[in-house]
Amino acid sequence: MPYYEVRLIILFGLLAWATVTDLKARVIPNKCTLTGMAASLALAAAEALTRLLSRDLYSGEPLADWALGLLAGGLPLYLVMVISRGGMGGGDVKLMAMVGAFAGYKNALAVLFLSVILGGAAAAALILFKKRGVKSLITFGPFIALATLIVVLFHDFIARFVAEFYFVDF
Repeated sequence: MPYYEVRLIILFGLLAWATVTDLKARVIPNKCTLTGMAASLALAAAEALTRLLSRDLYSGEPLADWALGLLAGGLPLYLVMVISRGGMGGGDVKLMAMVGAFAGYKNALAVLFLSVILGGAAAAALILFKKRGVKSLITFGPFIALATLIVVLFHDFIARFVAEFYFVDF
């Protein structure tokens, strides 16, 4: 069963939904993020069961990958939300956790890093061109979605860069 392709179709559909609602209403609905987390858990469980039944026990553990991805995606933004006392919304935290649940912890960390760079660059440009002030809020969900798209589509290139530059297996 093509679990990877199914994951991507569901993930990108949910990211499109989150992006549109975040841009329009500055809210990422719980229906979107919690449904995504549940769907990714169901896919991880189905993949684990498939591997168990086929006796393929040596190619990773989908449920552990799901849990690690959820934590790697959500925990850093949760800490930012708590420390900044509202500078980061709960929808962004849950969206990033959902991305981690779908994409795994390594990709979640790459998405987190890239979304901060993209969001920071956009904020700097808006301030520079006097479209927003320093204290203005910008929606972060679209940057998470864009970073996810980039990381998934260019995973091999990013993995080679990280491995060569940081001497780390990605």
